[in-house]
Amino acid sequence: MKCSSSVGILPVRAGGPREDDPPMVRAPRKVSPKTLMHLQDNGAAGSPGTDVLRSTRGRGLGTEAKGVRSRSIEDNPRHSINEELTMTDIRTDDVTYTAGETTCKGHIAYDAAAGEPRPGVLVVHEWWGLDDYIRGRARMLAELGYTALAADMYGDGRTAADPDGAAALMNAVLGDMESGAARFRAAFDALSRHPSVDAGRVAAIGYCFGGAMVLHGARIGMDLKGVVSFHGSLGSFHKPAKGEVKAKVLVCHGAADALVSDEEIAGIRQEMADAAADFRFVAYEGALHGFTNPHATANGEKYGLPLAYDEAVDKRSWGDMKALFSEIF
Repeated sequence: MKCSSSVGILPVRAGGPREDDPPMVRAPRKVSPKTLMHLQDNGAAGSPGTDVLRSTRGRGLGTEAKGVRSRSIEDNPRHSINEELTMTDIRTDDVTYTAGETTCKGHIAYDAAAGEPRPGVLVVHEWWGLDDYIRGRARMLAELGYTALAADMYGDGRTAADPDGAAALMNAVLGDMESGAARFRAAFDALSRHPSVDAGRVAAIGYCFGGAMVLHGARIGMDLKGVVSFHGSLGSFHKPAKGEVKAKVLVCHGAADALVSDEEIAGIRQEMADAAADFRFVAYEGALHGFTNPHATANGEKYGLPLAYDEAVDKRSWGDMKALFSEIF
């Protein structure tokens, strides 16, 4: 805190201050209305709250947007009361849209406190369907400053309870990619129409089965700024012509993923080169399939599948995604 130049530093006397000592002069502290509201909501100034983020649904995890992270006073014990806090209001909701005769039940997350339209990000689920894990990823993207729509690729919000059910749902889409692409486009349109979204700046990320879908969106030349596949299937349903891929493409792959063959890796590399696409392939040493999902290890052990969560690789791949988004947005 700055003191006025006219106020000197008083010497310290043994035995403490005397009655004839001049009073201490302190500069008044300025409290912004938003900061005051925060302190009132979270207790008195002497009892700082734990979160700036107070959403109507879900937990507050901290926010990064344009390099600024929402902070509580507890985040920084030296925080001055006159320092402006960045407030957020993360909203989440279920949304319904249609693709042909299929009713899809997605999930949207965005910061209602952000005034300007911002980039949108589609999130496409694993073979399990649109579950809480994918909803959580949508919220994480909203906390980064984007509007995120978790797409429902199976229709009616269907999810699977075991690998057999998951395979049946996934293969029904992959076996009819014309319908699968229509559902992906319908989710893209629903996100682009949201009032918080700048429709000219939309990207897509996908996990496992979802990785295959976002790569397909790039291959067929959808108007996406970028796509990111996390431990996704790399097989192709459409060979793009030169210049057809508009999106910057990032593949985040587990180097020890037994579910993706060397032939598939070679195939997508060649395909992207032939299409003159802006393509980056990152293989994370030792990472198995499902490395971003905290439930992957337990599911692998339960069902005898080569799956495992890797916290370090999860963070690294998320960081690689953020770097791409900083570039394209």
